[in-house]
Parts: sequence; structure tokens; C-alpha cells
Amino acid sequence: MIETLDPPPVQILDRPFTTEHRELARPHGLTIAELLQLAGIPPGTPVRVFVNGDLVYPEYYRVVRPKRGAHVLVRVVPRGGGGGQGKNIGTLIAGILLIVVGFAISDTWAGFASPYLISFGVSLVLQKYALWQWGPSVRQISEPVHGDFNLFYLQYPWYRIVTALLAGLIITALWLFLKYGKYGIWIRATTQDRVMAQAMGIPVPLVYTAVFAIGSGMAAASGVLFGPFAGVTQTMGFDFTLRAFIVVVVGGMGNLGGSILASIFVSLLESYAAIMVSPAQAVIVSFVVLVLTMLFRPTGLFVPTPK
Repeated sequence: MIETLDPPPVQILDRPFTTEHRELARPHGLTIAELLQLAGIPPGTPVRVFVNGDLVYPEYYRVVRPKRGAHVLVRVVPRGGGGGQGKNIGTLIAGILLIVVGFAISDTWAGFASPYLISFGVSLVLQKYALWQWGPSVRQISEPVHGDFNLFYLQYPWYRIVTALLAGLIITALWLFLKYGKYGIWIRATTQDRVMAQAMGIPVPLVYTAVFAIGSGMAAASGVLFGPFAGVTQTMGFDFTLRAFIVVVVGGMGNLGGSILASIFVSLLESYAAIMVSPAQAVIVSFVVLVLTMLFRPTGLFVPTPK
């Protein structure tokens, strides 16, 4: 027999931008999916569910059963995103303006910023298109390799091993391409001295385009490999973009091996810090390493000191 829980009831915010809500008496022992059904929220409606202030992802709605004294908040998200149509349209217009400005200044003294503005504008447009087309809900991808094994008394999934091996193969292929490939040598020459590379007959604009294409392909491969871990959203790459910047600065600009070592170094520091503090606070460690690197060794921690 289900036992009725009097306080605290489920708070449901049906309308955005207001504090008006309705309360629903919560029977003890129900999952979040059953609570949503009890609240009359149709399946497929984009919602955000918080239990004691922590966001619960949609894939756990049929599993999580809030404890007796837990505070449950359900916020209905407007279709097309959590900020309303005005915010989405504004961001879309900002992205288009960035693309236009990037092309406009490409032939001026500030032309060096043109590729960054265009890339950022395109990313904003694509993000808002994905948000409008598929909504803000996390899309789950099943792991292509199932099963797990015991590792130091822990159940470790095989897919993580497959992901590590594939990531290692991709990095090795990139290193071999840059080291021995004809176009890889062009890329390294352009990085070291763009004017001299162009004087030697290397098509520098084509090299820039190829580097952008290679980076986009590697980012896409990373998203595909990481998708089964935490689901797919239109902004899933934002956190990794910031971490990639930290890794490149700590490892050394233009140093592939240093970036690989820096990524392992920063990840281990965050993991050890998460033992003592929460994972959200452990992220601060990577920023501390970034600041210290820029202060005391701006060339990078893993760049050989010139003799």
C-alpha cells in the first residue's frame, strides 16, 4: 500500500517567467515518470525536474524515486528552449550578424579575427536550429558495445575501453599525418612562418581551410564517441571547448604531444580534487593550473626549454 506523504508536496511551474505554481501531494515510492503522469503532464513535454536542487536527467525518470523528505520541483520548459522564442530569435540574429561582420572585415586590418567570428556565428546558428528542431531534451544513444568486466572490484564497461582505443588511434593518425604527411608538413610550416610558407609556394588559405576541416572532423568524432555516456544536446561541446583551451595553453601552443600530456595531467588533477570536494568545485583546479602556467611558464609546461 502506497503511503501518502504530506510535506513537502511536488511544486509544478507550468508557466515560464513567473513564480506561480501548483502543488501536488506526492505519494511515497513513485518514480519521477509516475509523478509526471500523476501531475497530468503529457509524455514528451519538455520539463526540468529538480530533486533537492539537483537536476535529474530524463533518462533517469523511470528509475529515480525521491526520498520521503525530498523537495521535488518540476519546471515546464517552453518548446524551442528554456529562454522563450524572443531569446532564441535574438541569438539567431546575433549569429547571423557575426557571420556578416566576419566576412565584412576579412579584407581589413582586423581580418585575423574573421575566421573566429564566422565560426562562432555558424555555431550559434546551428545550435539554435537544433534547439528549434529537436527541443532541449537530452537525446540518449545506446552503447554500440555492451557488457562490462571487473576491474579492481568495480564494474567497468567495455565501451569505455573501446572509446579509449579509438581515441588513441585518432590521435596517433593525426600525429603521423602532421609528422610525415605532405599536407601535414605544409600545416607545420604555415604555423611556424606563414609569410615564408606562402613565399615557398604553399597555398596558405587552403591550409587554413584544411585545418578547420580536420578540427571539425575530430570534434564530430569526439561527439559520437562521447554521446552514449551522457546523451546528446545542442550545447554538449561547450564545456569541452573550454577545457580544450586550457589543455592547449598548459601543453603549449602547436605542441601535439604536450597537449596530450596536459589533458592527462589536468584530468588527473580534477579527479583527485573530486575526492576531497564536489565534482563541480573540482573544475576550479584546471583554471588554477591555467593561471599558474600563464604566469610562470607561458610557453607551456610540456614545451622543451630552448638551449
